[in-house]
Amino acid sequence: MITPFKQMQFAFDKDCCFADIIFIIGYSFGDEHINECLKTALRHNSKLKIVIIDPGFLKNDLDFLVSTRLFPYSPIEFSRKTVSKDYHSYLNGTVTAHTLKFLDFLKLMNEEFKNPLLRHKRL
Repeated sequence: MITPFKQMQFAFDKDCCFADIIFIIGYSFGDEHINECLKTALRHNSKLKIVIIDPGFLKNDLDFLVSTRLFPYSPIEFSRKTVSKDYHSYLNGTVTAHTLKFLDFLKLMNEEFKNPLLRHKRL
């Protein structure tokens, strides 16, 4: 019999591999099981985008953690491209970080959805 934890891990692994976008909110990249799922998904799904929403992303050096834990052997340099004050892009848009609170991110997405002139390629 498979334990409930193993079932959840398998489901998460599968969902990550087939996702187009993975939103990461409130995660500090400290769980190696989750990091392995994300690394596997990134290796096998070239269309996958990771969107991180965290107001302290830069202040807490999470960009360094993401680069060392998810992309330790990446041939492409994990350098930040600041698109706007609260929006940063890495690896040609494969990973984006919004240094906003989640509610502020939702409000921004809602405004951009309503007004096509405001739309950016945030996702």
